[in-house]
Amino acid sequence: MNPSLARLTGLLPPPQATPRGWAAVEEQLGAELPQDYKELVDTYGSGLFDDSVGLLEPGCPRPRYDLISMDVQCRESLQQLWERGEPCPMELD
Repeated sequence: MNPSLARLTGLLPPPQATPRGWAAVEEQLGAELPQDYKELVDTYGSGLFDDSVGLLEPGCPRPRYDLISMDVQCRESLQQLWERGEPCPMELD
């Protein structure tokens, strides 16, 4: 377990969470996700920390915290911006 996550679980006991099938999620997103993010989601699931930090998880029944649906929304929003002339970052071009 990531040392920061171990410290967090000592301060904030996690609820019962279920590990995800990360390979399928990463394939759907077309990107590898950081290991510490996957451990955090597997430990806590989705939600809001301290009313300020939102944690998204794939397949969350609450659309606001669903990683997959938020990814789709963000990609669509970015595409609209680029079509209107906003410059696309070189890393994404």
